Amino acid sequence: MTSSGMISHEKEMLTFSVTDQCNVRCAHCLALCSPKQTTMLTADEMYESYLSIAATRPVRTVVFTGGEPTLLGEELLEAIARISLEGPVTRVVTNASWATDDGAANAMVQRLRSVGLDEINFSIDDYHAPWIPPENVRRAYEASRGQGFEAVVIALAEGPRSTITKEWVQREIAPGVQFVDQQSSRAGAHPPRSADGTLYEIAHHGYSRVGRARGFGEEDIVPDEGMLTQYCCCAEILSQPVVDARLDAGICCGLSMRNNRVLRIGSLRESTYDELVDSAQHDVLIRALRFLGPKYLLDVARSIDPQVRGRSSYAGICEVCEDVTASRRALAALDTAKARIALDVALAERTQRGDDHRDSGRDAEPRPAHAGT
Repeated sequence: MTSSGMISHEKEMLTFSVTDQCNVRCAHCLALCSPKQTTMLTADEMYESYLSIAATRPVRTVVFTGGEPTLLGEELLEAIARISLEGPVTRVVTNASWATDDGAANAMVQRLRSVGLDEINFSIDDYHAPWIPPENVRRAYEASRGQGFEAVVIALAEGPRSTITKEWVQREIAPGVQFVDQQSSRAGAHPPRSADGTLYEIAHHGYSRVGRARGFGEEDIVPDEGMLTQYCCCAEILSQPVVDARLDAGICCGLSMRNNRVLRIGSLRESTYDELVDSAQHDVLIRALRFLGPKYLLDVARSIDPQVRGRSSYAGICEVCEDVTASRRALAALDTAKARIALDVALAERTQRGDDHRDSGRDAEPRPAHAGT
């Protein structure tokens, strides 16, 4: 699965993981994609899913990722064209394997732009490079400049031992382009738009030891001490719809939902998205992830079964979440503690409602006439 730089309306985003097939097999792929996978969404499936989801909640950005989405060919182009006409910003996240020469790069960019694509992200890092020459990303990036995109982003993953760094990308591929880390991006901090009206940036993030990268060592990550000491909630839970190549719906795009009974909330072949979300909102483990965070669930599981495995350090919340939701042993322990978890979640929900009410009250208070503007 390729990485995505966060640009527009992320809280109202729908992600289609359009295929598990990829023409490369990167060692850090969170979705375990490979050339051997064959499942793909059709344009009809994506369009009908978009209409169903957009009828129940705002969708202002639609992301097409994978696997490698351009392997869908005309199905991808048709989906972009039909969904673009409905109004949302559309984004493709690609590895630029198709940019084998200047002509091929220009041809693909022109095709994507001609059907209404608004944003394009190019993935690059030390684990893509053995399969796809960085020169491909340079050609694809150059072909995308000045074409009227809303955003052209180089999505760079970097670890402590990386040779492809943000400085390398700024020197070799995108001179003068600013980089933005995940925290700044989530806060909405981005470089100013270029004179041609396009936002160019390098979206910079670290590696997470999830999916195929689960076996990475501590030397490959930047530890986040807060993951061991704080119950960090996941704000993305149920707020950003995800649809995978099997037309399954999930509650986040940071981890693969395949064979994950917590993150996969059901099939859109059998139910509407609204029905699946309504059911998921009553699932005590999903509510716990949303209001207490995966570290809370991991601690509960380990208090019941000391054999449940954790790690001595974590790079981020997705690593903690995978340790809980992908572990049959952890889930078995949590199944015995659902009454306890439900009480803790109810208290957390009540506390949040109180905080929201107080914040709302403060916002609604009249300001003194002499207050600043």
